[in-house]
Amino acid sequence: MHPQVIKLLDIVKRGDAEEIEAARNLVRPELLPELLAAYWQLPTWDDKAGLMQLFSDYITTGGQEVMLNFLTAPTTELNDEYYTSGKIVALCQLAGTFAFYERLWYNRPLCAAVSERALAGETPTPALVDALDKSKPAASKPKPHTAHTHMRAESPQAGETENVFRRLFRNETVFIIVNAVFWLGLAALLLTDPLRLAVGGSLLALAMGLYMLYAGLSPKVTGGMAQPGFVRLLALSLGLGATVFALLMLRHAFTGGVASRPQGRRQAIEERLAAVSQGSTWLRLAGMGLREVPPEVWDFEHVTTLDLSDNHLTALPPESAGWRTWNTCISTKTAWNPCRRKSANSRAWSGSTSTATA
Repeated sequence: MHPQVIKLLDIVKRGDAEEIEAARNLVRPELLPELLAAYWQLPTWDDKAGLMQLFSDYITTGGQEVMLNFLTAPTTELNDEYYTSGKIVALCQLAGTFAFYERLWYNRPLCAAVSERALAGETPTPALVDALDKSKPAASKPKPHTAHTHMRAESPQAGETENVFRRLFRNETVFIIVNAVFWLGLAALLLTDPLRLAVGGSLLALAMGLYMLYAGLSPKVTGGMAQPGFVRLLALSLGLGATVFALLMLRHAFTGGVASRPQGRRQAIEERLAAVSQGSTWLRLAGMGLREVPPEVWDFEHVTTLDLSDNHLTALPPESAGWRTWNTCISTKTAWNPCRRKSANSRAWSGSTSTATA
């Protein structure tokens, strides 16, 4: 067997739809006979559906039995898109043309009708497709009803829009860019607040854990892998661990175990005020997002240094006029300096520009 065919079959057995789609670029016309022969060696319909995707670009000869066999594949809600795509490829191979692929893709009843005729022994030619499409009542000669006419006029445009988006996101570069923008935006949103980080991270872990549990319980996900039993056990273990961790983190966050950014600032202010009340002479309230100074600050007459830098203060309250024991007030990195300095020879107060000392 050709090494390239072996590689393509390995990709098919792994069952990754995106990898199989990319593998279409590896298919060459001379490989098609061996791929047709390999069809009968594949154990599951999922594997056969993956192999059918590799026949999407070249018309092969001698594959009528393979194509008719795949038309009998059972279609369910879970595999409808993938299996339908494979069946349309089979019909195109039987017809010797891919001309009506998109037409069947957007008209599933027509696809089913053509498949039924093909299994009955007819060749699915474009003429047969046209005949079956026109045989529907109300499709070729709709009644002159305004609303119905409007809907039929919009359907081609809607189908074209859907096709554009489908092709756009099949583009690897666009897919990478969209994913990068999404994850960078999500990271920026979560990292700006501890509570958002805890809740958002827990929800992501919960989603990943549930998917891993699904992968461990579903043979379909691990089908075609070299050691499906081990992979399922590993997925179950990781999924259970991630789910339990996520639930515990959510419980911790919603019971007050994680403070939001404003709550964290308030707690820090309270801790520093408590330290000052116990005798500390340095009160640092820099970078707390303050729009006004807490009123209890002015009760601590023993404080010698007050740092109000990197806040949103625009004015000091009247209570600051009675605060006569300042030695130093720091207010750097702000457009407006709220610090005042007590004159050594008078009780008047004068403004300062950055750091004021007695």
